[in-house]
Amino acid sequence: TALTARFENNAKRKRDFEIRCNAGMAAVHESREKWADALGLVERWIEIDPDSASARQRLGNVLFHLDRPEEALAAFRESKKLDAQIRQPELLLASLYDQKKQADKARGLVEAAVAGAGDDASVRVSAANWFLLQGDVVAARENAEAALEIDPKSLDAKLLSGTIARVSRDYSLATKFFEEAHSQSPRNFPASDSLALVLAESDSNDDVQRALELAETNLAMVKDNAQMQLTAATTLAWVYYKLGRMADAEKLLSQIAQNNAVTADAAYYIARILTDKGEKQQALGVLDQVMAGNPVFANR
Repeated sequence: TALTARFENNAKRKRDFEIRCNAGMAAVHESREKWADALGLVERWIEIDPDSASARQRLGNVLFHLDRPEEALAAFRESKKLDAQIRQPELLLASLYDQKKQADKARGLVEAAVAGAGDDASVRVSAANWFLLQGDVVAARENAEAALEIDPKSLDAKLLSGTIARVSRDYSLATKFFEEAHSQSPRNFPASDSLALVLAESDSNDDVQRALELAETNLAMVKDNAQMQLTAATTLAWVYYKLGRMADAEKLLSQIAQNNAVTADAAYYIARILTDKGEKQQALGVLDQVMAGNPVFANR
């Protein structure tokens, strides 16, 4: 900032440096939750670059944390005007209320977003995802169906519809959606991983064998991505379990547990194996531990 103040060789470069200085210092204050200090810097950023959608979005975030939600929403709306690709303003504000665990206010904003832009498939997908995370499967399904009516090719809507069906234990419908998503985007990991999980629930041995092929392929495909590798390994362990390959399932889940990377799904699978072995108290301890965090997952 000090160097930029003395820099006079090129007006455009000076402006760019000033934007970066203000945005950067604002980010420092935001990370320290010094919102009043961040506000002046973001406002200065907007003065220098009034057409920046990012600056307006950051302003909305700061204003919200200064307990000025109406002004925050106005800033998000200005941001949306500058960049149509930015999420619906009400959804941006809802996500901030979610962080504060104020679900009632978030719900009102999600519903307002749908009322104001219900013909936008991405808004419907976001709303469906929000309702699903709140455990409102009916509202989630309604919005996911609306998203597919608006855009039948929406991959996100198909994946979400499949997830809603899986949560509802409608595995045949879930398989239909995940098959469509996988066919549309064969290298999409969530599509193939989810398809493996629902096929594993089938009474058909052919379906479970196909689940095994998908799960093994997925694990090899994501070897360079630690998070996806964890998910793929967890899925493969569950497919092993469904095939009666208990030793293989236990070995894989043990490796996951040793890395302290047990997801809610993995904990559920571990508890199932322990229960089958008659170790019910240990299984209960695993489940109590995972549910303490009140997670949202398909096997809840």
